[in-house]
Amino acid sequence: MKICYVTTDSLAEGVGQSQILPLLEGLRSKGHEVSIVSFEKHSSEDIKQALNQSGVLWVSLHFGRRGVLGGFGRIIRLVRSIPRADVYHARSDIPALCLILAGKKPFLWDVRSLWMEQKKIVGGETSSLKLIARIWKYVERFIAHRANAINTLASALYPILEERAKTLPELRSVIPTCVDTKQFQLSLDVLPKKRILLSGTLNDFYDISRTREFITFAIAVGYQVRWCRPSESDNKSLPILGLEVREIKHSKMAEEISESSFGIAICKEDAGISLKGVMPTKVAEFLATGRPVVISQGMGDLDQLVKKHRVGVIASSGKSFQRVIQEIEVLLQDPLTPQRCRDLAEQHFSMKEAIVKYENTYLKMLNATN
Repeated sequence: MKICYVTTDSLAEGVGQSQILPLLEGLRSKGHEVSIVSFEKHSSEDIKQALNQSGVLWVSLHFGRRGVLGGFGRIIRLVRSIPRADVYHARSDIPALCLILAGKKPFLWDVRSLWMEQKKIVGGETSSLKLIARIWKYVERFIAHRANAINTLASALYPILEERAKTLPELRSVIPTCVDTKQFQLSLDVLPKKRILLSGTLNDFYDISRTREFITFAIAVGYQVRWCRPSESDNKSLPILGLEVREIKHSKMAEEISESSFGIAICKEDAGISLKGVMPTKVAEFLATGRPVVISQGMGDLDQLVKKHRVGVIASSGKSFQRVIQEIEVLLQDPLTPQRCRDLAEQHFSMKEAIVKYENTYLKMLNATN
């Protein structure tokens, strides 16, 4: 097949490195012709060389200005730049809309989040964003009616999409954010090192206030806490005495996780329905390395998965930090915890398995249109 992946995300940043590039290279290794259109803020010769070596065609567009006008400009440029393919993969709403406007099909609508709700949480409810949000309800329904297949990060999101869009494609899947289990390998080092890792970007979708309070408490009871963030992180620091902050590349994250006891990912519990589509990449990376997680309540399917497989603690707003620490230390003292974490990552978050599932979806779309 000729497969074209369309995204507004940068290949040089977090999701590009952890999610998009491994998927493209995996599809290419299975013999498919693969192309990608993405928006980049800076040129990257390393990525260009890597894609050239793997045989992936990269249409790199400059991100351009921010704001509403910049967004409209990106839509116009994206519509004009999509190469010809047999099937198309739209990462989120704007790429899906652009594929429709460009007359490209069949396409998979890969719903990475409730995009507009998340935009309002991260950027605030400005007057222009409120107007776009009203319009976007119809755009979302327009996409849902014309997509040939749909994927979500969590099964919990489907009832919401069904209610909003009324009609969804019959070809559906749940493929969460995934991890390269070869890069993030199981570490069986003794866990109770009393070191916590906060990884990745912290935007306003995360509960920064509660995260800060938890870290402050953990340091007070004897934990070392390290925050490893990418260079593109908007939030450059957290004013916490004793917190170590490092700027590292994603390729170094596996080593950092293996040297930690557990990871944390605390989102805002009052984020409403947007939480139903959440599945942070960092959670999959911790689990693959054999490290349990402390997470907030209501993130996609994670509550159910974490409880069922005993790989972490739900730090709900009504639970004290002392109790959270006590519960995570029980897991750290259990010698079977690393393997349980790894098993869940391989069963539910494996990039290798995701490549197979996406490939099957593409084939079904192609066969249905022939």
